[in-house]
Amino acid sequence: MDFSKDRKKLGPGSLKLVADDYGLKVSGEFVDTQYSRDVYAMMKAEVLDEMSFAFTVRDYTYDSLTRTTTITDIDKLFDVSAVDNAAYPQASISAMRSAEQAELESEAKAEKEALEKANLEAEKHTQEAEAERTAKVQEVLKRLKVEEVLSRLN
Repeated sequence: MDFSKDRKKLGPGSLKLVADDYGLKVSGEFVDTQYSRDVYAMMKAEVLDEMSFAFTVRDYTYDSLTRTTTITDIDKLFDVSAVDNAAYPQASISAMRSAEQAELESEAKAEKEALEKANLEAEKHTQEAEAERTAKVQEVLKRLKVEEVLSRLN
C-alpha cells in the first residue's frame, strides 16, 4: 500500500530527518487514520522496532580481509520505514513520543499562537487609541490657536 499521499497531506515539515554522529533521527506526524493508529500501536509495543532505508551510495570502502563494505557517504535517501525485520537490525527505533504528549504539545502550541495573536490585536488597538488621542490633542491645540488669534484681533 502506498501512503505517500497521506504524508503529503500533512505538508512540508511533517517528516524530519536529522543525521548525527550516531545515525539518523527520524521524526514525523501520523495522519489520523486507522492504519496510522495501528502502526503507532505496533511501534509502541515494539512489534515494529527496526528501520528500513532506501538510498543510493555516493562513496564506500571495502575491506577484502573481512569482506566488509562500509558506506561512507549517502547520495540520496528515498524512503524511511518502520519494519519488523530490517536488513540491518542495528537500525532500530529507540524512542517514541506518546500520542498524548504530542497532543499536549499541539495544544500548547495552539494556545501560544492564540496568545500571540491576542497580544498583537491588543497592541494594534493600543496604537489605534494612541493615534486617536494624538489627533484629538492636535485638534484641541488648533482650536486654542484659532481662539488665541481671534482674541488678539478683538
